[in-house]
Amino acid sequence: QTQTNRDPNEKPEMDDVESQVPHGHQEVRAAIDCPSWCILVFSVLFTAVFIACITVPMEYYRLHVQYFVAIDSISGAEPKTGLSFNITLGIASGSYGSEACIYPGTYMEVAYGGVQLAASVAETRSLCARPRKSAEQHVLAMATAVPVGNVLDCLTADMKKGSAVFDVILHVPAGSYGGESPYAWVSDCKGVRVGEGAFMCESPDQ
Repeated sequence: QTQTNRDPNEKPEMDDVESQVPHGHQEVRAAIDCPSWCILVFSVLFTAVFIACITVPMEYYRLHVQYFVAIDSISGAEPKTGLSFNITLGIASGSYGSEACIYPGTYMEVAYGGVQLAASVAETRSLCARPRKSAEQHVLAMATAVPVGNVLDCLTADMKKGSAVFDVILHVPAGSYGGESPYAWVSDCKGVRVGEGAFMCESPDQ
């Protein structure tokens, strides 16, 4: 019989099954760990989609209204005889999915130095702006009072210089602003000059 001399330092050869054990352990471990990572990733994705499904529609249809006025001209040259104002009333929708409206019952007042000079009659029809659009209409505010004393003197001087500044008060009826407000409210449009374009008013967003 022939004996094979084996080097004592030589490692014994492994068969195919033994050689695959380390790799097999890694595959089993990966298979065990995979569900944990899958659940985590799924949870994150589900949460993100859930939040998006709620937030996107809310932002898309969120009502955002902006009111603006412009005093186009004044009828009457003398404040002591009463002044009437030709006004452009406008509304704009900043929403991507909701229109903005001015409803019947809306009216305006014009004041100088805290004294009312004129007022319009209440609107009888709605004025609506489509999403991301604006709409406007012309309104006449008729003289309601004549200022006296220092207010009359200042107004007369400012009108002669062409520097008169008026305040327009917008009265909005209950149920306006998408029906979210059950109460009527007042929007101040301050510092309006004649013939200088539109001036923004306060809105419920502010």
